Amino acid sequence: MEKEQVLSAMGQKVMLEHYWKDVKKQWAIDDNRVQRNVMYRNAFMVAANKYSSLSITSIAKILGKHHAMVVWANKNHEVNLRFSKVYYKAYEIMSHQFAEMFMFDIDFSEYNGLKDENKQLRDRLMNMSRRNRHLIMESKFHEEVVNDMQKKVDQLKADNYEKQMNLNMLNKKIAGIAY
Repeated sequence: MEKEQVLSAMGQKVMLEHYWKDVKKQWAIDDNRVQRNVMYRNAFMVAANKYSSLSITSIAKILGKHHAMVVWANKNHEVNLRFSKVYYKAYEIMSHQFAEMFMFDIDFSEYNGLKDENKQLRDRLMNMSRRNRHLIMESKFHEEVVNDMQKKVDQLKADNYEKQMNLNMLNKKIAGIAY
């Protein structure tokens, strides 16, 4: 790990420790298994894991838990979001605040690279969309041409059948006259 990464991780750990102390005090969270307290801890672990660069072990140590608790909280994130109003509210607040707290850690060169790549992909998608519309229009035109030709073929078959019938009748008359 480089020196800047170590310092950044240390700074994040200190920030999260202070944040957790404030949250515990503000929302009266105890270190027990009461469902409400568990939901707040899980929301903190998931949001910290998502927005900070700390390891799951470091996040767990802030709460005095084992790293498996962070893994478990992440595993149950979707279910908790869906079925626990307490978790949903806590996660929304914490994730928003963590996103703001750790915004300075974003590697903007990577962001700009992704922005450029996104623009290139958008341009490519627009070109493909134009080409697709053009091909659809062309396909409709060809479909109309094929339908017109099919009508002509059907008409020619009908004309051919009629002429064949006339020819058969003439052959019968000629055969009747000749004998």
